[in-house]
Amino acid sequence: MATIPFNLSDEQETHYFDCAEDIRIQKNKYFSKIWMKKGKLHDDAREEIEVQCKKDDFEKLQKIFNSQSAKMSYCMQLLYPCAI
Repeated sequence: MATIPFNLSDEQETHYFDCAEDIRIQKNKYFSKIWMKKGKLHDDAREEIEVQCKKDDFEKLQKIFNSQSAKMSYCMQLLYPCAI
């Protein structure tokens, strides 16, 4: 698991997929990841399953998910630094 120095800024690009579960892929300055949030959007608590990958693997993640039946519903890219 990548260690992020405390209190540094991060730039994130997150892709959300339109499928049965809430599945996303994301890259930032330090690593890329796949994660799934189970449950309904407004549940009090949702289980999260996360797999971290190397930052350079993000393009491979895109190819895998874009080739599947899951369609990317929208992409959110944070171009401004956000505090971690």
